[in-house]
Amino acid sequence: MQNITVEDVDRQVRRGFLLMRFSPKIESAYLVDYAANRMKLVLGWAVVGTIVYNLMLFGDAALAGDVFKQLLFVRVCVFTPLVVVGLYFLHRHPTALSYDLLAIGVAVFSTLLPMTTVIFSRSHDLYAYQNANTAAFLFFIIVLRPRFFIGVIGLILLSAIHLITMKLTGAFDSGVYLSIASLVLSTAVFLGAGAYYLEHTDRMNFLHRLKSSLLHQQLILKSEQDGLTGLLNRHSLSRISDDLWSSDTPSTICAILLDIDHFKAFNDIHGHIHGDECLRKVSQSIAKMIGNDGHVFRFGGEEILVLIDDADEAAGLEIAEIIRAAIEALCIPHSGLGQGKVVTASLGVATVTLPGNTFEDLLKKADTALYNAKRSGRNRAFKADDLVTA
Repeated sequence: MQNITVEDVDRQVRRGFLLMRFSPKIESAYLVDYAANRMKLVLGWAVVGTIVYNLMLFGDAALAGDVFKQLLFVRVCVFTPLVVVGLYFLHRHPTALSYDLLAIGVAVFSTLLPMTTVIFSRSHDLYAYQNANTAAFLFFIIVLRPRFFIGVIGLILLSAIHLITMKLTGAFDSGVYLSIASLVLSTAVFLGAGAYYLEHTDRMNFLHRLKSSLLHQQLILKSEQDGLTGLLNRHSLSRISDDLWSSDTPSTICAILLDIDHFKAFNDIHGHIHGDECLRKVSQSIAKMIGNDGHVFRFGGEEILVLIDDADEAAGLEIAEIIRAAIEALCIPHSGLGQGKVVTASLGVATVTLPGNTFEDLLKKADTALYNAKRSGRNRAFKADDLVTA
């Protein structure tokens, strides 16, 4: 879902999904959501459905008593264990495909086992008995609610099982059998149409939820981003530092505090528009270099702060030197320093171990290191305990 945008969702809504399929990345997100929602209910319907299925033994005894023992065996000793095995498989592989396979398997076997058994019954109540099989159709589409095309396949299989087994009983003349076929097929068609509507509604609701979630994420992102540079802001710094310091796991936090050299002079000579552009370029360079290895904040004015978890002072100094060189390599002209001079930055590096030190301790050490870097001639990276050379 992280690569999906609001524009992607709006485009999908406009395009529609007649064949019940989204664009690949939205479809992947939908399948994850579909599987998660079905998994919440699967144990409940399995327990209730299996109990109801086995309670139908009372109907077996009343309407097909001559094969009751066989029906008892297939319901209790065959179908019920199959449900347990299917649930275990789904627990190990909780995917949309696994759920759909379980749903169609439950529907098919719940019909196949008793209906093939009553082929051998000589009861005069088979017409009433076969009507009860409609419950399997309803349970499959309304309760299990597989995806539409799986539902269609399941309805075709259920209809075929029903009609073939009833034909094999030899208990019905052509007129009665035709009425059974008409009822079964019309039920399948209506349920198929219902399945299409249900999935269409599910998918549209998913798109609305997805769009709302993405818009919410955008609002959060905007509230935590600096408008000029795109870096994280002080609000983000407060949240992220709280997260880092709330952990009980021992770690080393590294801070790199950066200040663009002679930035006031740059603004005075080149103007604030160019000053903003300079700050953006420097910020983008640092953010690209740090990537997902740390957090980059606009700390104030032309100051930028980098926080890196689980990095010692040597690693922090190496990263700071790479940042310093990258900024110089941008070759942003700084006329206030003389002909051919470019924008540079001074960096202070500090680390603290957790637990035992505060965030304020880390900032003080980084600020001291930055101050020493400036006093030593700027355009360099210093540790807090480095000696001033100028």
